[in-house]
Amino acid sequence: KEKSEALLYFDKSLEYGFAEFFENQAVTLYDLRAGCLEELGFHYDAINDYNKSISLSKNDCDKYFCRSRSKLAILDYEGAILDIEKAIEVSMIDNEHNRIFNDQAYEQGYTNGAAGFYWVYLQRAKMDLESELENIKTIENAASEEEKQYRQGMYDERREKKLKRINKR
Repeated sequence: KEKSEALLYFDKSLEYGFAEFFENQAVTLYDLRAGCLEELGFHYDAINDYNKSISLSKNDCDKYFCRSRSKLAILDYEGAILDIEKAIEVSMIDNEHNRIFNDQAYEQGYTNGAAGFYWVYLQRAKMDLESELENIKTIENAASEEEKQYRQGMYDERREKKLKRINKR
């Protein structure tokens, strides 16, 4: 309930021009709204807000990582992998935002800081993509047209089930 309520306030803030009037705070507004959208399952909208946030602050590693989570949710494995790889790359840039994420990762035991933390998620995303590609290959290599249609139906059903969890505004 709190996230839904916060989302209404973020929407109103943008509707009334907060991002234009307070440009130096716009990135924070988009980050916060994207986080709410993500937690409420509005992953397509969250991606749009992360895109806006990244365009305003390209050297913040966590923005790419956050966007990758929503991309995984919508089954965009390749996009998620690219974002996590970018998060790792950007985490090496020395700035205030990245220092915060690196310090948190070091405290959690990641010897490579945020890059080490993100690397774990990168492996998961790569495994998800590999599984997806294996499923497609299984369909393509079916022994008969009937088997191919059956496997394609099962594949489509699994994807549809996962995508039904995504909320739309």
